Amino acid sequence: TYRLQYHLAVGHWMMKHSDPDFLIMAADQFEAAGSTNEAVAACMQASELLKQRGAHREAQMLAERIEKLRERAANKKA
Repeated sequence: TYRLQYHLAVGHWMMKHSDPDFLIMAADQFEAAGSTNEAVAACMQASELLKQRGAHREAQMLAERIEKLRERAANKKA
């Protein structure tokens, strides 16, 4: 549908910015579009940037989100 395409387009635009906040918002958009792999990739990229900046707590929160996304994707396949 158009809504899914909109979420994907916004997510891809946000991925062009190397700011963790944009990357987290991109993950939200990908998740809304049902694109788990892209949501995971955005979270991983944001997590790495946060680690580089010493924001380890926030990076850990993203690691937990990544795990939940992967679990959800695995449950859909089962």
